[in-house]
Amino acid sequence: LVQLLWKQQQWRAAVPALVVLLVRHRYMDESAPWAARQGDLERAAQILRNSFSVDAVVAPDADTTPASVRPKASVRDYARLFSPQYRRRTTLAGIVGACQSVQYYAIGFALPVIIVTFLELGTLSSIVGPLIFNFAFGVTGGFLGAYLTGRLGSWKLSTTGFSVTLTALIVLGIVGQPQGTWKLGAVGLLLGLFVFFHAGGPGAQGMTMATLSYPTSLRGTGSGFGQAVLRIGSTISLLVFPVLSDAFGTGVYFFVALAPGLLT
Repeated sequence: LVQLLWKQQQWRAAVPALVVLLVRHRYMDESAPWAARQGDLERAAQILRNSFSVDAVVAPDADTTPASVRPKASVRDYARLFSPQYRRRTTLAGIVGACQSVQYYAIGFALPVIIVTFLELGTLSSIVGPLIFNFAFGVTGGFLGAYLTGRLGSWKLSTTGFSVTLTALIVLGIVGQPQGTWKLGAVGLLLGLFVFFHAGGPGAQGMTMATLSYPTSLRGTGSGFGQAVLRIGSTISLLVFPVLSDAFGTGVYFFVALAPGLLT
């Protein structure tokens, strides 16, 4: 039975992945530097013409020998992340990724626990509530963030999102255990605002900022480092949040507020 369920999960994950792969192949090009490093200069010129309206042509005497591509990131690549040229980018991308991971896995991931423990609602609410919050606030916030990225940039979206989530966490800590319908509704609205602005700001940018910070030759290593920092933040949050919430109750919100507070 376990093997059958595992196979079903694989198929469920494979179908959307295949759709994304086909859409990407149809509508997205590789970067021109990547194509040039493979020795496909004609493809690189075509990408420049299609994506940037640059009238690029390949010189008749151009060297089409592919550049050497290492299959694994080397120590030198990781050292380049902290070289004077990229040190500030690496630090910024790492802090944003870690902080957004800490706050999401403390609040967004723990919504069922918050609903049952702090809001004192039933088991059904702990199941339906996160679905409503993540769909009504998380999905809409994510779409809005994707729409505004090109207009405002990753840094403005991140700092704006962190500012709102910081405010929401502080107010949640002050309100504490909600007593009465209006306080319960206010806490629900604050949690919704937290999910909305996290998804529209640092949640999305923390996943992409490392990718946008480096040239093609270093992008894979930088993205991998960003994901590693993100996972460290999520692990710390998942381990520490239950301990702090058990010891301090709703005061745990103040501890979580330290994460967005670092970026605001």
